[in-house]
Amino acid sequence: MDFETHLKSFLDIDEANSLLKALEKRQKHSFLLNTLKVNNLIDIFDNPQFIKHPYVSNGYYYDKEKDNLGKNILFEAGAYYIQEPSAMMAIEILDPKPNERVLDMCAAPGGKSIHAINKMQDKGLLICNDVIPLRAKILSSNIEKYGARNCIVLNEKIDNLKKQFNCVFDKIILDAPCSGSGMFRKNEFAKVDWSINKVLECAKIQKELLEAAYSMLKEKGRILYSTCSYSIEENENVIHEFLKSHDDIKIIPIEIKEGMLEAINLKGAIRLHPNHFEGEGHFICLLEKESVTPKPYLKMITRKKSIPFQVLDFLNKLPIDYDKQFIANRNDEYYLLNDYLLDLGNLKVLRYGLHLGKMINNRFEPNHALAMTYNKNLKTIELNREESINYLKGLTINKDGNEGYQVVSYKNLPLGFVKQVHGVLKNHYPKGLYKKLD
Repeated sequence: MDFETHLKSFLDIDEANSLLKALEKRQKHSFLLNTLKVNNLIDIFDNPQFIKHPYVSNGYYYDKEKDNLGKNILFEAGAYYIQEPSAMMAIEILDPKPNERVLDMCAAPGGKSIHAINKMQDKGLLICNDVIPLRAKILSSNIEKYGARNCIVLNEKIDNLKKQFNCVFDKIILDAPCSGSGMFRKNEFAKVDWSINKVLECAKIQKELLEAAYSMLKEKGRILYSTCSYSIEENENVIHEFLKSHDDIKIIPIEIKEGMLEAINLKGAIRLHPNHFEGEGHFICLLEKESVTPKPYLKMITRKKSIPFQVLDFLNKLPIDYDKQFIANRNDEYYLLNDYLLDLGNLKVLRYGLHLGKMINNRFEPNHALAMTYNKNLKTIELNREESINYLKGLTINKDGNEGYQVVSYKNLPLGFVKQVHGVLKNHYPKGLYKKLD
């Protein structure tokens, strides 16, 4: 069965034809402003000409041919995240709040996690996971760029998460792996790779992931289920089957606004099709657990050693706001979290909050992530555009500064560390991140 035949098996013929025609047009591009670092577009863009997303306050459409925002100093500084317009709607609908405990089950490359961090104002606890090691590393790198300190990044199997987090989370993001038909305009391979067998295989995985999410959700907790697939087998059918097996789960109705379609025979969920909504396509359903669950148990770390004075001295000199009781030592690397120091047992942890750095030969060596956290009190050496481009290439900067480690910035946004030695700023930008932007 080809994609067109499949689509017409569950959509009205006129709607199917209209959708297929829309898939032949150019994709839409948008970005999510990182409100942890930037308050307004005019703070970073000289003459912003972007179109506001209709439902996401910090979302904007842009013309990629006019503004290649993916190759920009501001992007490397974590000022914004390039995210597809319909994908933005998922977190907007879930609406995670500050101080909640949130899990992003299949988080890579990190767009929905970063949106959640913004919504939570970097307060509370966000655990982001991806089972595929390479994708988990990309996820961790993106979290680093955006300067979050309330975020733990894991590379784990879902079964291991279930054992660790029984009835723990206020909200769970399940942007489920799918056949990817909503990515056809964005990714030519998605179109070639599509098959009805892949749809059915994904549906099986999606059902298993929903069951896992259920076990990790606390009483009155909510699951945001989404896919970038148009297939009913991966969307409405998955939800129907889940509801049949859990009478304590209800759909929280999503208000139908302009550009949205009600899901097929599933009241309360929505579809976003590119012939109606300026985006690539999404299915979104919000679920709530009504049954009484055991009181959440989170085991905390018992610190055995005090934090070295060199670490605290470095943080004080930057300076950044911190509470030393939330600094953790993991394998001689130091991390800072907000409010939680979780004992994660044998889980594979890639990032345990904000990576501060490590002790080497009785001195503190800061990590790049520490420079990327934003704080109004952070002292930086401001670079011009040319100097910033050279810095991101890994070049030495000829500029005055105080001796020792300093943070360099562009338009008041941190780019990374340098070390002042005899009147020269030696570059400490990680080699794996070097970029050529000119």
